[in-house]
Amino acid sequence: MTDESQIIARLRETLARHIPFDFSFCGHCDQAGALAVHLHEFYEIRLVFRANADGATDYNRLRTADITIPYRMHPPLSAVELRHHISFHVKKESISYIRGGNIVGELFSPSLPLLLDKLDMAAAENSAQGSLVLQLLFALVLAECSLVPDSAAANTGARRICNYIHLNYYNPDLTVAEVARAVNYSPNYIQFLMKKEMDTTPREYLVRYRLEKARRLLARQHYQIKEVAALCGWKCPHYFTNTFRKYFGYSPGMAQKYTQSDPGKNGQNF
Repeated sequence: MTDESQIIARLRETLARHIPFDFSFCGHCDQAGALAVHLHEFYEIRLVFRANADGATDYNRLRTADITIPYRMHPPLSAVELRHHISFHVKKESISYIRGGNIVGELFSPSLPLLLDKLDMAAAENSAQGSLVLQLLFALVLAECSLVPDSAAANTGARRICNYIHLNYYNPDLTVAEVARAVNYSPNYIQFLMKKEMDTTPREYLVRYRLEKARRLLARQHYQIKEVAALCGWKCPHYFTNTFRKYFGYSPGMAQKYTQSDPGKNGQNF
């Protein structure tokens, strides 16, 4: 297994060597790709690297660097890019480090609040100077970050299952079997774990998580109901509407009139 701390060390060297690089902001995107179009409630910094002759990811050669601002549709990745990318989910408390479609660690830095402030400013200005400042700051944050890996001891059982669902809930074809493969458990065993540790099933948890994400998007009033359904993993808007009404006790249309702070009937924070 690849030592994550070694990868982070190589990323620090690569970013420092490549500054300035093309750090672009991403917005609405309607393309189709291997990674479905989706959105997050936080900033995502995505780095795509080139491949070596043997097909392995070369972390010394940065191909593209993109930032997606909160609540904006994420552009897709091709099948090739998907194999050679690393993502950072920038949150107030830490930066989630994602590789291979899984959260493999958390990064902590005293400069994280400053990075978030600069992200907000750069997203508003979207200027070349702001982009360069952001590049330098991100390289600094990464250079001083302490990595806490999601080791097997610290990331077992239901937590691993939930983390994978959190990263892939927008995929309408996500199945219990796929989740089981991702966390190296059998489908029957993850059913047992979720019932034992969270008193629910993987399927029930996935549906609830999708519904909570949908409610927050509806409250922002930026997307139509059918768009929210698609962004949260439903292929059929009518099925989404019926499920939403059954869970919350009111329709998606009514949810657009409520604030995000209203938990609603049977509401649960994720």
